[in-house]
Amino acid sequence: MEESISTSGGYEFLALGSAELKGPEGNQLLSIMARPKLVALLSYLAASAPRGFQRRDSLIRLFWAESDQERARSALRQSLYHLRRSLGEDVLVTRGDEEVGLADRGLWCDVAAFEEALDGGRREDALDLYRGDFLEGFHVSDAPEYERWVDGRRAELRDKAAAAAWQLAEDAQAAGNEAAVRWARRALGLAPLDEALVRRVIQLLDAVGDRSGAVQEYEAFAKRLKDELELDPAPETQALAQSIRARTAPNGRAKAAKESAVADTREAAPPPRELKTRPVTHTWAFRLGMAAGAALVVTLLIVLSISSDESDAGFSRLSPTRVLVTPFENQTGDADLDPLGKMAADWITRSLQGTGLVQTVPPEAASQLGATQVAASAEREDERVQTLAEATSAGTVITGAIYMSGDSLQIEALVTDAISQRAVANVVSPPAAVDDPMPAVEALRERVAGALATRFDGRINLFADVMGQPPTYEAYRIFVEAQALSDRGHTQGSSHLFGEAKQLFLQAAELDTTLVAALVRAGWAAMSDGSPAEAESLAHVADSRRDRLTVVAAAQLDQLLAETSGDKAAALRAARRMPEIPLDLAIRAIWTNRPSEAVAVLTDNEWYPGALRVAGLYGVEQYYWLFLAMGYHMLGEHEAELGVAVRAREQYPQSLFMLQVETRALAALGRIDELDGRLEEAIDFPDQEGWLPTSVMVFTAFELRAHGHLEASLDAAEKAIAWYETHPPDDPRDRERRSAMALAFYAAERWDDARALYEDLATEFPDSVNYQGFLGTLAARRGDRDQALAISEGLAGLNDPYDFGRDTYWQACIAALLGEGEHERAMELLRGSFADGRKFNLQLHLDLDLEALFDDPGFQAFLEPKG
Repeated sequence: MEESISTSGGYEFLALGSAELKGPEGNQLLSIMARPKLVALLSYLAASAPRGFQRRDSLIRLFWAESDQERARSALRQSLYHLRRSLGEDVLVTRGDEEVGLADRGLWCDVAAFEEALDGGRREDALDLYRGDFLEGFHVSDAPEYERWVDGRRAELRDKAAAAAWQLAEDAQAAGNEAAVRWARRALGLAPLDEALVRRVIQLLDAVGDRSGAVQEYEAFAKRLKDELELDPAPETQALAQSIRARTAPNGRAKAAKESAVADTREAAPPPRELKTRPVTHTWAFRLGMAAGAALVVTLLIVLSISSDESDAGFSRLSPTRVLVTPFENQTGDADLDPLGKMAADWITRSLQGTGLVQTVPPEAASQLGATQVAASAEREDERVQTLAEATSAGTVITGAIYMSGDSLQIEALVTDAISQRAVANVVSPPAAVDDPMPAVEALRERVAGALATRFDGRINLFADVMGQPPTYEAYRIFVEAQALSDRGHTQGSSHLFGEAKQLFLQAAELDTTLVAALVRAGWAAMSDGSPAEAESLAHVADSRRDRLTVVAAAQLDQLLAETSGDKAAALRAARRMPEIPLDLAIRAIWTNRPSEAVAVLTDNEWYPGALRVAGLYGVEQYYWLFLAMGYHMLGEHEAELGVAVRAREQYPQSLFMLQVETRALAALGRIDELDGRLEEAIDFPDQEGWLPTSVMVFTAFELRAHGHLEASLDAAEKAIAWYETHPPDDPRDRERRSAMALAFYAAERWDDARALYEDLATEFPDSVNYQGFLGTLAARRGDRDQALAISEGLAGLNDPYDFGRDTYWQACIAALLGEGEHERAMELLRGSFADGRKFNLQLHLDLDLEALFDDPGFQAFLEPKG
């Protein structure tokens, strides 16, 4: 006989907002809530749609896809055992050998009740249940498929709630009910950036006579849009607001008759979603998380205060960053170990004091409070924790126990958010000898401090799993110092900081071998420092321990493995798993010839450059504008490209890097007069750590030539040469200056001058593929076929695994210049170059060595954007 599935019973699972699980007596079941994988499994069984029995193989794919079949099935059996032990035999049921579900009347879930109320037309009841987004702030580090399911359900449930609230508003308006405004504001709170909904709310407010309220709603929306997305309201929204402002009398019924009703609805309505006090890690500013130049970087946002959405007055005095550590309970049965519980609490308290991230309740006060009548009178542990928290205004409480594990002693600490009343970290010490417990105390002290630091510091909590294995505090401290250096490395002239960051990341990994994310970040720093072999080695070490990585860190690892093997498609797939990092995704889309995807990603996230600027990542923000403009350029949308360039220069008017973005667009549009003015402007710019005024001139020359303006191209190149002649370098053997001048000669078609410099450079730096490549193309240009082929063969003999097709690309350029008989071979080499890992960018349509292929149908098809 089949078991029926329902959602009513003695246990309550609240998943709308912060997750909570309550027993029949109202007690929090921390035995489950302290384990994220158990919470995740329970949430899927209770809140999936349609609800019912779930196949075991589906659960394995969702939660243990990375494990082999035997290990995954064992992990599922263990998880189901723990759920059954905590919830009772009657709650978790099976059907046959392969299906699992929740029994009828076993467990009530607010998600199921919410949807059942909506299906029954009871919208008000449904919205009473909607406390917040589905599993707000909850994640499981090693189950990406589950995370995607949560994201989808979260959006689906929020949309249902917003639609229900708006339907109630429309029904109330049709009935002349004053609740219309309250429900409209509730709908807007659920979808604060839905501009169509904003207009409907404004119109409703105007219709009930609250003209000033309508205008205020518009102004609040315009501010939200500007703050979060750096956009202005649509013309129709602006026109609606203007028409309301322009009237001298209220619309609809008299405003005076509505004043009190509107005031009541404002007071009763919950605040708009984005205006609630939320954890910084849930806001758009934190979602910028990481950006990309040569590799990912992480924002410098430091979260030093986290507030709850709870409006209950009983919680209003609790400070999340005020921490109470209670004496640990001795569960060993050995009374001689009683003092160890107080010692552990003291050590942890004093360790937390030194972090500077939190305030602590003095150990003496915590000890006295733990023994008070009021705390002792609490019947349940969760009541005792809450009583102590309210007595000390501590929003974070650390409790613990000492117990025996075989012949050894272990200490466990549970970190509880007293505001939401849920466990946020569970830390267990390594075993220690009973007669020498201090190693366990010391290890616990370090990891509890690391757990709190990770929880309150946005620079690391994307990478470290607080509920799983938080890092030691010392490893955390070094990790964030390394991240700060890595962030700064993306500013022009600061690339040397990547090497320093790498060493610090490695030091953090040595201090705490569980912090595998430090190896991933060290790999990226090595990649950015020009050491791909070292980066690949570090990536493979991290890959062997990927079970300790969060979702973001695992995606970063996969991207690093792809980058070091030249697999651009795999790098793009990994970037798509991190939609919170739009710049990184856009760069990988460009590199795989998908400019449409890059433009869509960046335009859909226009909040991103502002967030980067607020975080102080100015160098990275410039990459946002560069790649957005590049995407438009590859699509041939040059007016849009110019618009991006103008916006970029408004932010960075003295940046040669951004001036280059503008001159490229003007060159493509053929606006020569304006372009000449920009090049004259460039002459007066100072050197900018690797960028000279000539950099703009030479790249503009290539762009002009690519778009059919040969005379203007040669003129721009000559301007660069003239600048070099009037600005001699301090060191006449400066390699970068000589290379740049050789390129200017090449752009100006002064082949002999270019050849002289490249021969000199190639003699001095014989391992340079680029210098050999230029000598090969110059030989082909002067008709020296034998030398050109000899250089091409020499390039073919190179076996650098991290060259990523550069040698093959030069062979293609030489073949293209040797005449039509070599064009088919040139195309074959060109395709091989990109198959070997060469990245798409603007080079293909700019390279004058490939001009002979520009009319070739195969070349045109190769250049055509793929997405």
